[in-house]
Amino acid sequence: TNATLATARHLGLLSAEDSASQSPYAIELITHNTQAGALLELTRNSATLRAGTFTPVLIRGTPWFRVVAGAYPDSASAAALLDTLRASGASDAGGAVIARFPYALLVERNVPDSLVASRLSRFQNRRLPVYALLQDDGTARVYAGAFKEPLEATPLYEALRSAGIQTSLVFRTGRVY
Repeated sequence: TNATLATARHLGLLSAEDSASQSPYAIELITHNTQAGALLELTRNSATLRAGTFTPVLIRGTPWFRVVAGAYPDSASAAALLDTLRASGASDAGGAVIARFPYALLVERNVPDSLVASRLSRFQNRRLPVYALLQDDGTARVYAGAFKEPLEATPLYEALRSAGIQTSLVFRTGRVY
């Protein structure tokens, strides 16, 4: 809709140039009613959750935190991660579903591979839901959140802006580490 496009432009949504390398498929694991619960879920399953993040969402007017893992170009690749999570006994993987999350907030681009871990750690120490995806040129992009629709990004966008972090809403591109 026009309202969605206007919001997307306001948040800095890039053009469809990135569409060839999009990674929109992910696993929606669980929704927690607190940020602490979402962070615990990510921490507890950090060894198996690739590109794990959480997104603040409103459900019936109440804030919740949706935990999402993975960033894949097709649903079959996301299904392979879900099978791995279920086989390892990851908490709540039984009720997880594969869905499209084509958007994320871009926190940093062109991060050299040697600096990815330290950049992620810096943001994660601030309790921010960041992850990195490897780009075709060998650098990484650091993203926060994963969204089904551009409007879903608004709460996290505002929270990051309040924390002094400038972001743009973009298509998720790249491969999981």
